[in-house]
Amino acid sequence: MQKCTENMRFKVESFPVGTTNKTSVFRKNLRKALKDRKYTIEKFAEIVDLSMGKIQRLQNPLQQGTISLEDAIKVSSTLNISLEEMCGIEYVKFEPGQTRALRDYLTKQVSEKARYFRAIEKDQAQEREILSYLDGILSNTNPV
Repeated sequence: MQKCTENMRFKVESFPVGTTNKTSVFRKNLRKALKDRKYTIEKFAEIVDLSMGKIQRLQNPLQQGTISLEDAIKVSSTLNISLEEMCGIEYVKFEPGQTRALRDYLTKQVSEKARYFRAIEKDQAQEREILSYLDGILSNTNPV
């Protein structure tokens, strides 16, 4: 499947979660995306490797029935639009700065945990040496 290389941002029609039929929203957003990007049904069908009839049904908001998850993923990934956006589901998305801050925090946590576990291993090695030394002393003494 060819990937669409256009990086145009697509403003989707969004609705609060749970208030509308996501299939219908997907169909409307697909129609809008095709129109905004000046795709004909024939050209997009060729790019996404689906039949023209299927693309016509997928983008028709009056069409009844479900859309297969496989087709929805194929269409949304070809358009470079998330499936959530195509279905009008809004979730909080991290901005790049927030993502970097989260990555930096987790990197620091991993580093600190690794240092902590190394210290515990060193302590355990010392404790084993002490136990061995004490066992040696006890083995050379008479039991009471």
